[in-house]
Parts: sequence; structure tokens; C-alpha cells
Amino acid sequence: MRVVAIIPLKLPVFVLAFGAGCGLQRMLPSGPVVSSGAMDGVVAHHLDDQKQPVANYTGESPLDFPLIPFQVFGFFYDIDVVLVSRHDAWDMHEYARIQTPNGPLWIAKDSDKNGVQTVMVDENRLEQVSGLSGTTALQALVAETPVPRNMGEMVVEDRSTDQRVDLHLAYDNPDGEPVEVWYRGRIPSDSPRLRNGSTMGHSQQAVAAVLDLERFKTTGRGKIHIGGQRVPLKRILGLVPMRFLLRQDQAGVAVTSFAVEPRDDGGFQLVRPAGADEVDPVTAEPGWPTRRIETWQVLNHVDEATKSDLDRQTAVFDNGINKFSYHFVNGGLQHAKVEQWGRDKPVMEMLIDPPLPDVSRPFEGEWESAFRIDVNGQVGHGIGVIKARCVNEDVVELTMTPTEPWWFADRPMVGRIDLDGEGGRAQVQMVRVGSTGFVSDTQ
Repeated sequence: MRVVAIIPLKLPVFVLAFGAGCGLQRMLPSGPVVSSGAMDGVVAHHLDDQKQPVANYTGESPLDFPLIPFQVFGFFYDIDVVLVSRHDAWDMHEYARIQTPNGPLWIAKDSDKNGVQTVMVDENRLEQVSGLSGTTALQALVAETPVPRNMGEMVVEDRSTDQRVDLHLAYDNPDGEPVEVWYRGRIPSDSPRLRNGSTMGHSQQAVAAVLDLERFKTTGRGKIHIGGQRVPLKRILGLVPMRFLLRQDQAGVAVTSFAVEPRDDGGFQLVRPAGADEVDPVTAEPGWPTRRIETWQVLNHVDEATKSDLDRQTAVFDNGINKFSYHFVNGGLQHAKVEQWGRDKPVMEMLIDPPLPDVSRPFEGEWESAFRIDVNGQVGHGIGVIKARCVNEDVVELTMTPTEPWWFADRPMVGRIDLDGEGGRAQVQMVRVGSTGFVSDTQ
């Protein structure tokens, strides 16, 4: 068989790993999909606002603050262990560590045969890290990404160092079965040549994501027990067990639902979800999986020399682990950034060229902008197109079409913005193309 010839060629094992069972070429990691110079002028400080194209507006905005038109996300795992099992109900098991101001937090993510990942965290540890309790803490955890989640007791024995991972975890999975995991391995000292990693089809219902594989290794020793029985791991070409050790960054755009309203200090309050009738992205049943009330600041930028208004604003929210910044030019989104505690570079940046129109104002025609997503300092891991059009003076529709790489292009989204002209409020929703309707359609 031709595929066996891969081994004598001595290709890196991770090439085989990403190709196993899914078609080799479609699962290979890649390099950047756009050059580093593309769209860099979007965030240049000397950019002349007057040269930016401006939409043909037909009315004024009912809002006193810039409107975030969609939700970006990003987070970095300093240790990420992945085991792919041959269990009847479960496929991939991921164990990721996030560093926080209150110490590390371990997250277990079990994926079913449809690629839906359910997040599991230890209840007591989550309360220590977040300062919240019970269901409130769980719903607020990474509230910008509406993935299924559970909490309970998780035993974590983490004896890892900067060079090695030595880990044992025990918890109950979403089916209530006891799970135990052991892993030992050495963290690679260098990054792989190709860092733009495939999402491998996971969490399609919730995010359009791109990855950065800062470290990647297929060796090490790992095993998993489910329901008291050891579950064998899938093997690449029947030979190499599918167990991976990574440091990685995940970023992109999330399915979302939120409402915004003004605050007296010039900022705004953001409430997730937008309404009580929102449905779960997985089950389509009533009940959004996350819930959080956020206080956002708005920073107005002034030319230091002339002290004049630059028509630039930045909306900022910091939850203690991630800081979100949306930068606007003349009311239109130009640049979004996510930073993480303890990291010296953004975990995610999105550049938009030309900037979107001010979507809180009615405008003529259809607007089109290109976008680029940088991940963990790596330029151009994802690109695509955003289009905006006014349905009427109170409703704006967005379409977000990722174009490269293929695992990003696989997840187009459509969004809707509903404006309250009298209350100075708005609702923002975005769903996967072909999924359920918007809250405002049912109210």
C-alpha cells in the first residue's frame, strides 16, 4: 500500500498523527496562510483616519458607546495532553492547564463521536480561581465560548516541571462514568516547523477557530481508564498510539448572544445571553450554556500634539484571566485583541481592512472587509471576509466567511444586530450558517 511508504521517508510522526483516519492532506498542520505584511497598516499608529473609506450613512446611532459586532476569543494552554481513544461513545480526551493569578486551573475536555467537546472542571478549584461559586462560576468560565460544561470533583496530581509533564487526573465524564488518566513525557525545547494546527473537527457548533502549536510531541507514555476499564488508544496506521503533548493557543470567533446597554461612566454593560429564549448551540433546546454580566470601559483616543479627538475608541473588558480590546475608527471595528494573564504577547489579534462601518447606524448597500487572525504572535493563521448590510434602520446583518485554512473555512457564520432606538440598547447574536434562528425572531 502506498501509504506505508510514508514511514521509510522518515516524515515527522506528527505528520502521520494529523492525517490518521481523516485523510492525510486535510489534517496536516500548515504555515501562515497570508504573508506577514498583509494588513499590517491596519494597526499602524500613523494611519490617517481621513483616508479610510466611510459608509454612506442614512441616520444616526441610538447608542452612546461603540458597538461590538461579534465575539472573538483566545486562550493559551501551557500544558495540553491529548489522548484519542477507541471508546464506543467518546473519541478525543484533552487535558489542558491554564495559568491564572490564583494558580493553575486544569480543564478536561471529552469529545463525542460528533466532535462536541464538553468541558469539565473541579468545583472547588474553580471557586478558588474565579472567586465565584457553584453554577455561577461554571457559567462564567470562558463565557465568550458557549461550549457544554460540567463541574464536580476532579483529582489532579500535577508533578510537572518546565521540561517534563507528570500528570494524573481522576473525574467523572458527562455520562457519569469515572475516568482516570496518566501521562508522562518531555516537553519539546523547540517549536515545530509548521505551527498552524488543524482543529480536527471539534466544537464546530460553537467556534470558528485557528490554532498555534507552540510545542508538539507524539511520544511519551499515556493511558486512560473509563468506567474502571482501560481503553485502548487509536493507532496511526495501526502502529503509533495517538497521544500528544502540546503547548498551544486556540483563537477565533465564537457563536454568541449578548445584550449591551449604557453606563453612566461612558462605558456599557454586556449581558450574556441576549434573552431568555436563547437555545443551546448543541441541542437546540432552550438554555444558553454560559451566563455573565460584564462591565466594559470605553477609552477615547486623543492626538497628544493637538489634543483633538481622533475619532478612535477602544472598548475594554478584563475578567482577570483574559483581557478583551476592540478598537474602533469612526465607530467601525478595525482591530480586536485578546490578552491572557502571564503572557507577554496577545493570544489573539484580528485585523479588519477596511474597518467595518458603524453597525449601530443605518447605511446604504452592502459593505465588505477582509480580516486576518494572528495567534500567539504568529501572523496570518486565518483569513476571511466579513460582509454587513442593513435590513432596516434597526437591524444589521453580518456574514463572516473564513476562507483559509480549510478547517477555518469549514465554519461560516451569520450574525444579527438589533438596535433599540429609544432605549439606547442593542442585541448581538451570531450563529453557525444553517443552525437555529435568532432570539429576536421569536420575540
